Amino acid sequence: MPAAIGMTVDRAKLQAVLPDSFTVDAGAAADVAKARTTIVRLKLSPETPVRMAVEESLAGAADLIVAELQENEIPLHLEITPVGNLVESFPALAESGVDLVFASQETVDSLAELHAGELTLPPLVL
Repeated sequence: MPAAIGMTVDRAKLQAVLPDSFTVDAGAAADVAKARTTIVRLKLSPETPVRMAVEESLAGAADLIVAELQENEIPLHLEITPVGNLVESFPALAESGVDLVFASQETVDSLAELHAGELTLPPLVL
């Protein structure tokens, strides 16, 4: 699912909303048709949200992702939860049933080090 989400986002728009320390692969093209097909194959209920915990500094990028999903008619109800400190909050987030994490590489590395047994999905790379 993270790869399909990544295929929906306009890279120039994404770079514009990310903090200056982030870079986006501008050469990666969006493939909306492939993203839609991939999400449809997952057979997710449109009424059931996919919950994504988002590092607070990336909340603008997460909002853009949701907008791009809607604009491109990708049948995925992505529910964003901004979190100030993902590393400290992760046990409670995992217990509450969060499905995805959208964070900086530094945060992902810390999560992998401290909570390896609780992580089951690949990171969303844009």
